[in-house]
Amino acid sequence: MRNTYDRRLRYISYVIASLRIVLVFALLFLFFAIPAFIFIKDSPHPRTPLVQLQARPIFTKLIENIKELRQNPPLRNFLISMFLCLNAVNTIIIFMAVYAKQVLQFSVTEVIYFMSISSIFAIVGSYGCGHLVDRWSSKETLLTTIKLWCLALFLAAISAERWMFWIVGPLSGICLGCTWVTSRTLLLELTPRDRKSVV
Repeated sequence: MRNTYDRRLRYISYVIASLRIVLVFALLFLFFAIPAFIFIKDSPHPRTPLVQLQARPIFTKLIENIKELRQNPPLRNFLISMFLCLNAVNTIIIFMAVYAKQVLQFSVTEVIYFMSISSIFAIVGSYGCGHLVDRWSSKETLLTTIKLWCLALFLAAISAERWMFWIVGPLSGICLGCTWVTSRTLLLELTPRDRKSVV
């Protein structure tokens, strides 16, 4: 009975801690979005009547786009590769805080600091990677980023000490920022000019 009560108490405390972490990142998102709300204005456009959404034309267009990928093997291979790569990246992001708290016994405050610092490094990585894309190429920069992801994942797997995980977080942040920049840029480069509006 006592063990059941302790498990429920730990679960409740974990849920509350998770909500606090989500709240912190929601506030960070709001903070960084404020300049967009203030300085980016929507261009005026005439009011258009509401169009009833129909599923068949949407899926028809989707099938046509998939068939067109056969004519562009580099773009097809890129989309498949990024699907697999981003699945791994998203898994790392989702479980990083859980691993830090449950395995390495980070406190809630430490998890918040850890994720915040990692996010700051993601911003720095995005900015720096933009210059690398101009200097090298999108493909070479993305391949280098994937190698860094492999290094970050390896370090996370062998992180038996807390100080080691403090290296993994910023490194993952840099990789995440680089992934955003390079994948989007390479996608636009591989897409034909008349189909860029699709992506």
